[in-house]
Amino acid sequence: MLAKSDSDAAQQKECQREKNTTKDDIARLLHLFKEPMAQRHWTNLHGVLTRNQLDARKSSGEQSEAANPLCYLAEIFNDYREFYPQNVMVQYVSAGANELPVKKQPYQASSYEWAALANHCHDIEPTNLLRRHIIRGEDWIKETWNDCRKYLHQTFIQYNRSGQHDSEMDEWCSEKELERWVRATNFKTSGKFFCFVMLFLPF
Repeated sequence: MLAKSDSDAAQQKECQREKNTTKDDIARLLHLFKEPMAQRHWTNLHGVLTRNQLDARKSSGEQSEAANPLCYLAEIFNDYREFYPQNVMVQYVSAGANELPVKKQPYQASSYEWAALANHCHDIEPTNLLRRHIIRGEDWIKETWNDCRKYLHQTFIQYNRSGQHDSEMDEWCSEKELERWVRATNFKTSGKFFCFVMLFLPF
């Protein structure tokens, strides 16, 4: 009986560990924010609904899509076959016919400009197939996106703090400029959000 109890506890702990939000999940959500086919859902999420759309929130009628944007965003997020963003910092190679591209190993920066950032975030994988069995719901999308917005705001504040810049701003994407962003993302940042902002910068 005790052994079974320990086994059940270990399984629950493993299940919870898998469900925890990772940097790959964060990167995937940020890509979802920039995904063209998801734009109308983000617009609906942050827009002002009409009375008909509000009334359609619990229906499947003509207005229901605008009234339930988180449902559609979660559906796209969970579709690893049709929505497969890549880490733009590194190079990918074809894995074969009808297979998704995979990262080149050992990793190589996608261009000279991204080499500095690739050193910090080459291991981020927004289409991590090992996590495709974890189904994210509307509440997760909403809560995690709110966290992302909060940490993005903190990062930009830190980036623009007095003393962060030299007298002259370096060219965008220069190594010195990218180092400033790295410092900004590391400032008082929660562990799971440690470097997710760096993946967002190229867009």
